[in-house]
Parts: sequence; C-alpha cells; structure tokens
Amino acid sequence: MGRERSRTRLYVYHGLACIIMLAGSACAQFRTAYPEQERPAHLQRVKERIDNGDFDAAIRVYQNDLARPAGDRQADEALFDLGLLYVHYANPKKDYQKALGCFTRLVKEYPRSPLVEEAKVWTSVLESMEKSKRVDIEIEQMKKLTK
Repeated sequence: MGRERSRTRLYVYHGLACIIMLAGSACAQFRTAYPEQERPAHLQRVKERIDNGDFDAAIRVYQNDLARPAGDRQADEALFDLGLLYVHYANPKKDYQKALGCFTRLVKEYPRSPLVEEAKVWTSVLESMEKSKRVDIEIEQMKKLTK
C-alpha cells in the first residue's frame, strides 16, 4: 500500500550523534605524559599557539616532531595531538581526512600505546561522518533525479 520508508531519518540521527560526539570531545584537553610544570619547552609553545589560535604553527611543530629520529619524542602522543588539531572546533582549516590518517597511523604503528583506544574511537567517528556525508550526497542526487 504505502511506500517503503527511506532510511533518511536514520542517517540524519546518526550524523547528529556523530557531530555531538565530535563537538563534545573537541573540547577535551590535549593529553600528554608530562605534568604541566615538566612539559618540554616546544610543547609549551604549542599550547600557547593553540591558545592564540595559530593552528598552522602548532601543526608544523608536531609534524617536525614526527620527522625527527625516534629518540627523544613520544610519537604516539604527537600523532594523537596532531589528529586533534586537525579536528579542533576552533581550527578554521579543519581537515577530517588528515585527522583520520593520524589516528589510523597511531593504531597501526603504536598498537601498545595507551592512546590506541581513543584513536580507534576517533577513527570510527570520522569514518561515520564521511559515510553519512556520502549518503547525504547520494540523497541529494536522487532528489535531483526525481524532480
């Protein structure tokens, strides 16, 4: 009798849940193994740059950190913080694909890191966002074809 209901509502609710999770966790502080008073000088400068809204400079610091030999750095923390910078709510140049790459790399290269579980959650959220974005595009295309 009636037409079968589309799953549009389900995708909308799923997308809203992802956005709420992303917004809530974007307010979280950056994790670090260092207490505030023992933080290395370059990480303290990163925090100051983030506070001033200079995300490009903060991202460059973490990228340079990752390019160094593995002796004196916490690469898993650098990848995690870099991913958070890419999805930070105040970052005008958000890049969800780069963030997804950082979190995926952390999971693959540092499976024993204490940050792996959080990185898996972020990976799942970002993949869900991308999937819902693709579904929205498909729905819009279908609407155009039916008109």
